[in-house]
Amino acid sequence: MRTFHRSIPVLVAASALLLGACGQAATEQAESGPALVEPIDGSTLKRLTLTDEAAERIGIETAAATTGTGGQTLVPTNTVLYDENGQAWVYTNPEGNVFVRAEVTIVDTKGDKTVLSAGPPPETRVVTVGVAELYGTELGVGDPE
Repeated sequence: MRTFHRSIPVLVAASALLLGACGQAATEQAESGPALVEPIDGSTLKRLTLTDEAAERIGIETAAATTGTGGQTLVPTNTVLYDENGQAWVYTNPEGNVFVRAEVTIVDTKGDKTVLSAGPPPETRVVTVGVAELYGTELGVGDPE
């Protein structure tokens, strides 16, 4: 069952404002800032690389996606982000402090697990804490430029 959380955009905006207030605004293509935001060729998505300090301040935590019955991928429910169009996403963590948003298709949510029919494969690291902050950083919310 797919549920659109109307509070997600509010959380994203609030988180971005808090980050901006703490000097954590994303600085696209600026290596001296807390986040390097780079476009991904052939995509509208961006690759986020945080400094160690930025990742610590946000409190980034991850977990591995797992395999459910029937071979479907399971992710913790708190990893799922809904954009302004109601599309579901998760942030993957391919390495170190690097994060990339990945589109997912939700089959069902069972308590603290969400069943996916499309998205990152099992064993992929997904962000469980700091999702809204990453989304705000990717979109440039609170960016002074």
